[in-house]
Amino acid sequence: MTVEEILDDIVLRLQKETFERYGEPGILRVMNRQYGAINRDLQVLEKSTQFNASLDTDPPFTLPSDYGKEFEIYDENEDDLTFVDSALFDDNEDGTYTIRGNQIYFGNWDKAVNTVTMWYYSTGKKLVVDGSGDGGALATNEANSPEWVNSHELLFYSVVAELQGLNQMELVTFKMLKENLARNQYDKQGSTPARTQPHTTSPKNRYIDDYEYPYTRHT
Repeated sequence: MTVEEILDDIVLRLQKETFERYGEPGILRVMNRQYGAINRDLQVLEKSTQFNASLDTDPPFTLPSDYGKEFEIYDENEDDLTFVDSALFDDNEDGTYTIRGNQIYFGNWDKAVNTVTMWYYSTGKKLVVDGSGDGGALATNEANSPEWVNSHELLFYSVVAELQGLNQMELVTFKMLKENLARNQYDKQGSTPARTQPHTTSPKNRYIDDYEYPYTRHT
């Protein structure tokens, strides 16, 4: 579903006075807030970015606008980098990094040598009906459809829940959709070929067993 289609369904579901209070721009802001909150909560959007000589600058580098939390970060010429608290960070120490505010710092950075790849959980692109570029083209930080797979209706229920509340049947569906989206991440452990060695930083092994997996009913 596109953002426009989800927005149309929300407008049809809301009471007239609720729609008049927010209008479509206000509803779209709520949709983006819910989208970001769900992505931060469930950590289902995985993206990567690189820091290297192409940036033509030295650290600190600005983090991506959709940055949520890194889960793997490594130098192409070294092993995984080690996070150091900003108060203890030494910018002359190899193999380390720190984050302060919306910027990331690397120890002993040499742009002629270092190429760092960071995998992170994304809060998602800004959801729009029409892009802000020429002729309504999408900017790089914009999307006209949620970046999830087969879970777009979750945004419909989450927005209606915030603006007006859900009836009992809708609430059950809302919880089920959220569980299903979370399970998409957890079920990667069952992919083929199966992993034979645990990897502590891999999102495929975020949970040790079913009891650590959130949003699951246990009977």
